[in-house]
Amino acid sequence: GAAVASVVAPRPAAAAAAAPIAVIGSSGRTGSLCVAACLRRGLAVRALSRAGSCPPGVDATDPKLKLSACDVRDPASLRAAVGGAGAVIYAASGSK
Repeated sequence: GAAVASVVAPRPAAAAAAAPIAVIGSSGRTGSLCVAACLRRGLAVRALSRAGSCPPGVDATDPKLKLSACDVRDPASLRAAVGGAGAVIYAASGSK
């Protein structure tokens, strides 16, 4: 939460709409559902997980999907992962 909020500056509405949505925790149940829902709506998605793997049930060949690794415990990794995103969905958990 707070680490992301402090590194993502507000963007004008038009620029935010064109930028990808970063989904942190995309390999989990909630995150993968968020990725799939965004892609169905034609939105660009940056799927972020520890391993950078494709979320379950999502087509890895979708041109609007970008897969990236991200460690939510590392502020520099988190900053790099969400940089340039139009929005961030935080669906990661601390269970692992």
